[in-house]
Amino acid sequence: MGIGFKKFSFNSIETLAFIKTLLWNLHALPNIKSSKDTQNDELFIIANAPSLQQDIKGFEEFLAQKDVLMLNNSILQPIFETLKPKYYVLMDSAYFVGNAYQVTSDRTFASQKEIFEKTLDTLKHTNHTLTLFIPSIWKDKLKICNPNITLQTYGVFKFEGFRWLQKFLFSRAFAVPSHSCVLIPSIICALRLGYKKIYLLGCEQSAFKGYEVDCNNTLRMEYKHFYKEKDTSYELERTNIADSLYADSEVFRSYRIINDLFTNRIVNCASVSYIDAFPRVSLAKVLGGGAIEI
Repeated sequence: MGIGFKKFSFNSIETLAFIKTLLWNLHALPNIKSSKDTQNDELFIIANAPSLQQDIKGFEEFLAQKDVLMLNNSILQPIFETLKPKYYVLMDSAYFVGNAYQVTSDRTFASQKEIFEKTLDTLKHTNHTLTLFIPSIWKDKLKICNPNITLQTYGVFKFEGFRWLQKFLFSRAFAVPSHSCVLIPSIICALRLGYKKIYLLGCEQSAFKGYEVDCNNTLRMEYKHFYKEKDTSYELERTNIADSLYADSEVFRSYRIINDLFTNRIVNCASVSYIDAFPRVSLAKVLGGGAIEI
């Protein structure tokens, strides 16, 4: 059996499986529309890695005049009020269904629950106009009665199939190449909105450096966000080093898929980053109109 036939068979099976999933969830189709301000073709996605603080130091006022997308728990930090992002993305199931999927132990989830709840409560009281993107499958799980918030949904189902179909589904936020990292659907949402240039900041993607396995074969992960003065350590009781590294590999491969499908649309401005899929340009060059790789 030739390689070409094997690939065709794999793509066909993946496509049929995705269609089945989509039909099963017709009640939860994504509703993001291409509705960006036609006067602004650039969007800055602000992720949460430690290098962000240094990378944007002195550029806060410039970024505050740009279209900005932020994510996860960064709404709890002063930078949120400084930049007043136009868009915000949540993906973790914990925001919507708690620990229903038993991703972590109840003990670990209990230590994280407060921060998730605080993020949702802060969103309910946000006083500037904001579009909030959440997975379509959980659209009925989130109740935010805030006239400043517009709720839109994206597809969180993973699709690996024919490349032409991947591009179609990703460009309409019907699917993602991986749901293992919130930065991926953030980029997908930005593409759906129609931005011609998407700049990434704070996207180190270096959590894998903090993996440790103790004498009981329990996997731990230590990592740091830009808003954390100290490393945060978690026990990953329901996974192992092999599965975790596999998921990390899938994330990095997803970035390469996105770049192959949407060439020259995404630029990595982080000074520290393990993402090698996108061209690298410093924020200073971007805001100064340059395009010299760092």
